[in-house]
Amino acid sequence: MVFKFRILYERRYRNLIGEVIHTDKISERIKVSGRNRSIIIQSNRPLLLSKGLKRRRVDWKLVEGSMNSPFVLGLIYEEVEKYLNSNY
Repeated sequence: MVFKFRILYERRYRNLIGEVIHTDKISERIKVSGRNRSIIIQSNRPLLLSKGLKRRRVDWKLVEGSMNSPFVLGLIYEEVEKYLNSNY
C-alpha cells in the first residue's frame, strides 16, 4: 500500500512517499522515499495492537539507509504513525 505525506522542515514542506512493504504479527516495515533517498523503518505496532495496548508508544527503528538528522527522522515517524493509525 502506497501513501503520500508531508513534513515541515526548515520552513519548507517535504513531500515523501511511504509504502508498507512487510507486515506480520510482530512488526511492520515501511519504505519511505524522497527525492533522492529512501529508508526502511520498522515498528512494533502490530504486536501492541494484538495485545490491546492502545496507549503504549510505538517503538520505531531505522533498518536500512541513513539519516543525518534525528529530528527529521522523528518527524517521519510521527507522520507515518499518524497515517497508519487513521487508516488501519
